[in-house]
Amino acid sequence: MNNELLLKLLKQRMLLHALFWLVFGFSFSLGWAGKGFSWQYIFINYVGNLVIYVAYIYATIYFAYGYFVPRKQYVFSLLSFIVLLLCATQCTAWLYNISNEQGKIIGLQNFLPFYIFLAAFTLALKIARGAYLSLQKEIELKQDLVNQKEYFLRSQIHPHFLFNTLNNFYGLSLEKSDALPGLMIRLSNILRHQIYNSESPYISLEKEINYLNDYIELEKIRHAENLSFQFSFHETIPQNLFVIPSVLIVFFENAFKHSNNVSSQLVEISGALTIVGNELKFYLENSYPDKIFSKHEKESGLGLANVKNRLALWGEENFSLTTGKSNGKFSVSLTMKLKTQ
Repeated sequence: MNNELLLKLLKQRMLLHALFWLVFGFSFSLGWAGKGFSWQYIFINYVGNLVIYVAYIYATIYFAYGYFVPRKQYVFSLLSFIVLLLCATQCTAWLYNISNEQGKIIGLQNFLPFYIFLAAFTLALKIARGAYLSLQKEIELKQDLVNQKEYFLRSQIHPHFLFNTLNNFYGLSLEKSDALPGLMIRLSNILRHQIYNSESPYISLEKEINYLNDYIELEKIRHAENLSFQFSFHETIPQNLFVIPSVLIVFFENAFKHSNNVSSQLVEISGALTIVGNELKFYLENSYPDKIFSKHEKESGLGLANVKNRLALWGEENFSLTTGKSNGKFSVSLTMKLKTQ
């Protein structure tokens, strides 16, 4: 049996439970074969005990273990298990005694070892199944993260961006502009950040914002006469806050990318990044030309889809991302929790 088939079977909860009880019921029936008991006695004890077993096992798994253990209420878990164990053994002993054709009285202590083994065995199966599924999920998440990292490494170092930036540097060098050395340092910072920092699961929010500022300044040079840019960052960035790298840059890339679609139309970009406690609130709005090439629109959608996938790896409860188009504007609103240290 290959891993895919095994994983598929383990995810079929009802099938697994039915299979377990089929095997258990058949094995249990073998204990009555050739014992010389009447059919009435066998039926009462076989069916009656199966009902007790089912109630006992599910109460143990989903109540004593499944309810209390995840909440770390181990004392209540132990107490509830003891109560279930005593009730199950007492019911089984009572069932045997009322139908016993030989008049022999059986005490609950005769069934304690069996019920303890039954609970341990079924719990072991449940824990083993959960561990296997968790391991498979972790492997899938890690593979998704690897794919996302590959995408971000490919998508962030755009050849067109580098080509246009170097062209701008060439023009500034001919003009012997004093701004050229500073811009070259910004480009160096961008490349260093993308190569060394984008692979980390978290990065200092301060470093990420510096990276965004470097990128924005280079884009401002390239679109100086065709750009209206009004974006504000939080005034003071706490040094103990960390963020998933190379996420916010996608929104800026998409916003600036629209300037290539309709060269005669002014590109307007505005928004803000603020911090409230350990939450980052990000809003970005840019002009969205009426005539936009489908290629760019497709690329933009792909970038946003990958951002959502990467944030989802962190946990759906840790972020909220909404986008929309209205009145020639495209907007992005992101709220996400920051890692503290």
